[in-house]
Amino acid sequence: MRTIYIYTVLVLFFSILAYIAIQHTSVNSLRALAMAYMWTPALSAAITYKLSKKSLKTLFGKFSLKLYLIAPLLALAHYFLVLLVLSEFCVCNRILRSLPSLLILSYVAGITGNALFALGEEIGWRGLMYLELKGSRLRKSLIIGTLWNIWHWPFIVTGVLNFPYSKVLGMIPFEVFTVAVTYVMLVLRELDGVWATSSLHGTINAIGGLEFVSFTLPDYLRPPAGLLGGLVWVLIAIALYALSRKSSKALSRPNVSNKISQEVGMGTGSLFSLRA
Repeated sequence: MRTIYIYTVLVLFFSILAYIAIQHTSVNSLRALAMAYMWTPALSAAITYKLSKKSLKTLFGKFSLKLYLIAPLLALAHYFLVLLVLSEFCVCNRILRSLPSLLILSYVAGITGNALFALGEEIGWRGLMYLELKGSRLRKSLIIGTLWNIWHWPFIVTGVLNFPYSKVLGMIPFEVFTVAVTYVMLVLRELDGVWATSSLHGTINAIGGLEFVSFTLPDYLRPPAGLLGGLVWVLIAIALYALSRKSSKALSRPNVSNKISQEVGMGTGSLFSLRA
């Protein structure tokens, strides 16, 4: 737990510096500040592991190109689900004609430039914290998601990010979003390193603006980060949990277990053979 404590102190220290910087940053420079801030979890993780004399390579994990390209589809699925659930509040006439191209652009941005900046966060949240925390996937999601939420405070309380009107009160519904998305990302993390979580994170950020302007709702309810957006991520997390449970039960059967063991030896193991 000493590693977690050091890491937490460091990320909170950087958050205080970011808050001070926001007060002295022009509106035009806020984007650059936010992009730099996204790498403070990685910097905190690197410092923590250096102090703890641990290998930085372990923070990254293995890389699966297939999962890297598939993971962002969860963000696109989230968008379609919120369109379905919140169709009454959608200003679809504004975006429907250009929606296919916007989604393609969001996907491409998510797996390229956005993923690079998201990696700076993932090395900390789904890298160090995933490795150092003990317990179930749900327990890890609650702890990581809560700290992830708190880390955003400099940009939320100033109205820069997600909740321009609710500001600090927006952190309450944002907790649902960060915990649910973390659960989904930990499913990916158990299968891959921080790469697939980075491509998903990057795509969530890329499509976030589109989600926000698609609905006429108060910011504390409005997707992607408002309560309703977070609840849809909860549904996705529940679906992944159900799939993982179903897969685990199938693996517990002797004949299936032996077959899958042979497949795992050839690198073709089940996607959801994981512990919740």
